[in-house]
Formats: sequence, structure tokens, C-alpha cells
Amino acid sequence: IDWFMEWPPEALNAVAQQFLKTIELPEEIIGGVVKIMVSAQTTASDLTEKFLADLKRHFYVTPTSYLELINSFIAMLKQQRQLVKSARWRYDVGLEKIADAASQVALLQKDLEDLQPVLETAAKETSAMMVTVEAEQQKAEEKQALVDDEATKAQALAANAEIIASECEKDLAAAMPALEAAIDALSKLSKGDITEVKNLKTPPAGVILVA
Repeated sequence: IDWFMEWPPEALNAVAQQFLKTIELPEEIIGGVVKIMVSAQTTASDLTEKFLADLKRHFYVTPTSYLELINSFIAMLKQQRQLVKSARWRYDVGLEKIADAASQVALLQKDLEDLQPVLETAAKETSAMMVTVEAEQQKAEEKQALVDDEATKAQALAANAEIIASECEKDLAAAMPALEAAIDALSKLSKGDITEVKNLKTPPAGVILVA
């Protein structure tokens, strides 16, 4: 193989076909890629001749450059395929997660639908219970008002009773000396005094009052 002299289009075509067989591509795509590669190599070769004619400077496009073009294409294709594979994997995983989430949402929706009658019953029972509680609370408030009223009356009676007790104690304290004097006088009476009183036809007023 001459690595420095220019290859004819047929050789360029055969070499590209041989290299591209190592990658998985449909035949029609390989054919199109080979045509582009051959065209790029021959065009670059023609431009070197124009470059030499116009500027009198040599620029070489060798078969090695062609092989580098082929290898660069293959490497770039593998890289892009890997990127596409990775992106596709992420896409598939995302779809699986979305499907799983949708399934869970459907299950939750079904659970909510199944719980709906229970929730409605519970709401009705709660409402009825609230009505009962409010009625009982109103009764309790009314009873509390009665209790407070009775307590106020009881306090008034207790205060009045204290006043009466205080007055009774005062009256008792005032009557105690007379009671003690009467007890003392009674203790000094003799049998003869009692007989004398009984024999009186007209007892004095003080005796009648004592009797």
C-alpha cells in the first residue's frame, strides 16, 4: 500500500467500505457515507493542486489523511451512539417512573373513591354529633345559670342567717344574767317557801308570772 501517493476513487471507495463494515449501519447509509468520504478526499486533493497553482505552495492530502477521516468518523459515530444510548436509557427509566407514578396515583384515586362514602358518613355523624354537643352545651349553660342563681340565693340566705345568729347571740348574752339570777334564786327556795306560795289565795303578780 502506498501511503503517500494519491489513491484513485475506486481504492478510496474500497478502503472506506472495508473499514465501515466493522460498524452496524444499513448498506444504503454506508454507501452514502462512502460517497461523501471519497468526494471529500478527491475535492481536497483537487484544492491542493489549485493551491499550488495560485500560491506556489505544496499542501499534501495523503491516504493517511483519508484513513484519519474514516477513523474519526467511526470514533465520532461510536461516541454519538453512546450518548444516544445513555439518553435513551434515561428516557426509558423516566417513562418507567412516570408509569409507576401513574399507577400509584390510580391506586390512590381508587382508595379515595372507596373512602368517599365512609368520609361522607363520618361527616354526617360528625355534624349530628356537633348538633348534639351544642344542644348539651346550651343545656349545661342553662343549668349553670340556675346553679349560679341558687348559689347567689344561698349566699344571701347564709349572710342573713349570720345576721340572725349574731342577733340571737346578742339576745342570749343579754338574757344570761337574768337566767343566772333566776337559777340562783330558785336554788335558794325552800319547801316552806313553796308551801307558802301554794297557800296564798291571791298571789302577787310576780309570783303568778313565775308560776
